[in-house]
Parts: sequence; C-alpha cells; structure tokens
Amino acid sequence: MQQNISDGCGISLPSLSPDTMSLVRWRKKIREAFVNEKHFPSSEEIVEDFLYWAERGRDCKLRNLKVSQESFIRKASDPYLARMLLRKIYTEHISWGFMPADVQKFLYRCAKRLQRDKGERQVFRVHELFAGHGWLCRSQQKRSKAIEWYAYDSEPKQDWVEELSTEGWLEHVKPEHVDMVFFSWIPYKCTLGSDILMWCKDHGKPLIWVGEGIGGCTGDEKFWATLHAIKGFYTEGCKSDYRIPDVCSWEGIHDYLSMWFPTKEMAIEATGVEDIEPSGVYFFDD
Repeated sequence: MQQNISDGCGISLPSLSPDTMSLVRWRKKIREAFVNEKHFPSSEEIVEDFLYWAERGRDCKLRNLKVSQESFIRKASDPYLARMLLRKIYTEHISWGFMPADVQKFLYRCAKRLQRDKGERQVFRVHELFAGHGWLCRSQQKRSKAIEWYAYDSEPKQDWVEELSTEGWLEHVKPEHVDMVFFSWIPYKCTLGSDILMWCKDHGKPLIWVGEGIGGCTGDEKFWATLHAIKGFYTEGCKSDYRIPDVCSWEGIHDYLSMWFPTKEMAIEATGVEDIEPSGVYFFDD
C-alpha cells in the first residue's frame, strides 16, 4: 500500500510566523527538515502556511515561486492544489523522490548490516548517481563514519555533490571502492539504468533505487528487461508486512523503493527479512 503525502508522512515544513521567517529562510528550513527527518504536516497545515504567505507576502518574494498573487491565493485555498504547489517547491529545491525518515533509516540499516561482513573497522561505501541536490546524501553522511555516502551528478546543486556524469562514473569507478549503488528517479527514457544494473551484476554489488515501475516515467524499458533477464534477487518496498518501508508518493505518482541483490544471502542480510514468502517480500532467481 502506498502512503500519501496528505496522510502526514514525510518531512515537516516549519510553521511561518510574522516578522520571524522570510521565504528564503523558509526554503532553508525545508531543506533542514529533510536532513533532520521530520514529517510533512496535514493538508490543513500546508494550506495555513500558504495562506499566511498569500495574505502577508504580497511582494517580490512570491515571484520566487513563479506564481502570481491571485493564482497563489487560489491554489492555497484548495488542499490538493496547495500540495501541488508544495510539490513544485519541493522538487525544485530538494528532490524528485520523497523518502521519509523510516526509508532513510532503512537504507542506512541495509548498509550497516552489509558493512558487518567487511569487518567493524572497514568503511562501507554507497555511491548515489543522479543525486541532484544531494540531500539524501547529506542526511546519510550525518549518521555514521563507518558508512560513507557519495553523491554524483552531471549538474550538481550543492558542493557535497561531485560533478561527474553517470557515463563518467561507469567508465572510471573502481569496483573495490563501491559497496552499494543507489539512484532516485533516473531521468525518463534514460538508457543508463541497464548499464548500472549490469555493472552491479558483474561486480556483485547491490542496487537500490526509487522510481516508477515498468511503463512509468523512470528510465526506459531496457532497464526492466535487463532486471528480469539476469539472475538475482529483487524486492520492492512494503511487500513484507511493512518490515521494509516504502517511499511516499505525490498524487498521481506511483514510485516505490526497489532493491536488487546478487545473492539471496546478501538480500536477507541487508533487509533483515528471513521468512520470505510469495505473498510478502519476494526474491526470484531467473
């Protein structure tokens, strides 16, 4: 079952109060909330914050949202349209994928469990591709020195994201420097997903990603054809009685957390799910 932003899961926006919060600071607080793993408020709380700016912010600050005053007020007066405006801000300044606290913690636990196999003194390295603003990377970097999370993008938005295209990463990365690969919302029709998957298969590395399924707006059909053609073990979020969490989805979006592992032992070690049943989490070996 997919969770929904309007149900209160996700990241918490700070409340806006007169004379204390500029729009620039508010955007900064949104980013900080993501790193600190808070949750989105209810639709009513979102509307309340938007109405505050619609009534008080009748100046150039609203132009930063690229929405006219009248349109801003109209959208903020409707819960659904208000969330759509929030989504616009969020996707422009944070991420396309929306990963609440339990998903972030689950990703960390996956890495931590697999890190044990390397030895407590060994660093576990996660490489995130198509990282964009890199806020997930920033969040994970704060957790443990034993887990190193690297972010790469051809057009980085933050200084902790390294400027490197996925083609460049595939060409130059050394397998011994990578323990797990992650990406979120690979661009639509991008043909590199299957290359990443095959790289992980060839070098025995797990791949975790967020995006829509086959036929959706993530990657291309070759990625899914490759996934179902190679031997491995695959699971999706929320298919184990919620022992594996899933991402939150904006209205009209059907993305989920997906994982591929080269061996069943690695899959169980990473997820912590041992009683694998067809009706719950499923792994298959083609």
